[in-house]
Amino acid sequence: MENTVTKENRYEKIGAWRGGWLLLRASWSTLKMDKELVLFPIYAGLANMVWIVIVAVIFGLITSIYARGDYDLITQIMETDRPLWYQVSFFLFSTIGIYATTNYFTAGLIASALHRFQGNNPSVNYGLQKAKSRIKPLIKFSLVQAFLGTIFSVADEKLPLIGRISAWIVDIAWRLASLFAVPVIVMSERELGPIEAVRKSAGIFKKTWGQNFTASLGMGAVSIVAFLAWVGLAFSAGLLAVGVGNWTLWLTAPVIGILLVLMISIISALNGIFNAALYHFATTGQSPAEFDHNLLMAAFKPKKKWFS
Repeated sequence: MENTVTKENRYEKIGAWRGGWLLLRASWSTLKMDKELVLFPIYAGLANMVWIVIVAVIFGLITSIYARGDYDLITQIMETDRPLWYQVSFFLFSTIGIYATTNYFTAGLIASALHRFQGNNPSVNYGLQKAKSRIKPLIKFSLVQAFLGTIFSVADEKLPLIGRISAWIVDIAWRLASLFAVPVIVMSERELGPIEAVRKSAGIFKKTWGQNFTASLGMGAVSIVAFLAWVGLAFSAGLLAVGVGNWTLWLTAPVIGILLVLMISIISALNGIFNAALYHFATTGQSPAEFDHNLLMAAFKPKKKWFS
């Protein structure tokens, strides 16, 4: 009993950053057991690329029709004088598809991770089937995300400084409140509307904000470092190829690109597993086998109030 108390106290004093790092290590242990979970972010990335191409083609045709084949006017519209309706429509339609595909595969990833936490052996097909069973509420939530994202984007371009700051604050609050909306939707016994899903998500976030927010910042920092490392390696390989006259070195750039995609997919998978673990503990009170119970208890420790 004394060791347990000591361990709990130790976890309570490590702080959010250290606690978030330990929870990410536990997420990595889960990913090593179910390596196929990394396929969900890869599928999402491929689906997003296809959607972006489709939207680009459609709006390219709309631009051509709007300009009536005048290539100078087409160039002007694309570069400078794009009508507001064009900007709003393009952003809205592009983000609808991106949000929908990302939420769909994220739902599959989280469902599979939660299946593992319940003592089962998940598969990609299991996660996709769970996501498919909640496709309607996921699309509804994606529509709300795209609509609000469009409003925030227009506000950032059209409003004065005070308005932009206000829109930015509301945008951040919305993103944090909706952080657990996808697991809430996919694991609910009934179909939930976007508002109810976000309300339940906000309740979970209030319990986990310290560990979740700091760990998400840490993963974001890792993503930025990975991207900069890839750019640096690709640029160095290009300079070396020009310097020594060995053009076969250019082949290293695609290899580095593939490694970057894999690294970002792993980080995305860890993020999904991490959120699934917090969601599982918040809703059941039970810690997954891969996660230390005392560490999760520390993550859910009530925050001290400034005034009491």
